[in-house]
Amino acid sequence: GGVVIVSHDSRLICETECQLWVVEEQTINEIDGDFYDYREEILKELGEEINALGATGDNRDDSDSNSD
Repeated sequence: GGVVIVSHDSRLICETECQLWVVEEQTINEIDGDFYDYREEILKELGEEINALGATGDNRDDSDSNSD
């Protein structure tokens, strides 16, 4: 038998000590490791995206574009 739990509650996910599957971009991916490993991977990816945006200059402030 088995049980499928769909949750955004990190405490529940961690307490069940189960296999973690993530649904994203129309796919289902089995996660190697636990929830904390997955969370660290996501935070790392977000940091890389933020750094890439900063390097391309996409963090401009359009509020003073009409300062003539």
